Amino acid sequence: MSSMQAAYFSPDKPEPIKKIIMGWVKENSQKVSRIHQFGYGWEAWLQADLGYRLAVQLNGAGLRRETFVYNDLRRVDLNIYGNAGPTQPWHLFEFKCKTPTQNTTEFIRGLLDDWDKLEDVVIGKDHARLWAVGFWVDDDMGKPNDNRLANWNFEKGNGVNFMWRSWYSPKPTARLS
Repeated sequence: MSSMQAAYFSPDKPEPIKKIIMGWVKENSQKVSRIHQFGYGWEAWLQADLGYRLAVQLNGAGLRRETFVYNDLRRVDLNIYGNAGPTQPWHLFEFKCKTPTQNTTEFIRGLLDDWDKLEDVVIGKDHARLWAVGFWVDDDMGKPNDNRLANWNFEKGNGVNFMWRSWYSPKPTARLS
């Protein structure tokens, strides 16, 4: 990866990653809608497909799914890292995808639990940007009316909604085990 690319996708710059996610949402909205109609979870597919898009765009950055970054058996959904390897992450992601059988309250609880998981162990310890991102097929609801989501961003893209929260700690890293 060139130093220009590394600087563009560094953890202190969330905008390029957000643009990649928004582009993926717009280009894959028909697939998302169709997969959603099957009635089962689609998070694993999203992790793989969006992960592939991020890897292509990041051209040279490493990417791993379901990475152990905690001192227990919990994992993050996606870990993007540079030349130092996966123990020095740039971006750590948790994704939630709303299924047709899931009510909004359950979906929001899962998304907030993912953020708590990131915040609980990772914030302040690693030099990485943290992302909790939720996706759902547009139900004309817009951003859920929940005070706990006041500091979450919301976007619509061709019939698919996504909401995210991101945070970056510029502190030096401690190697992940």
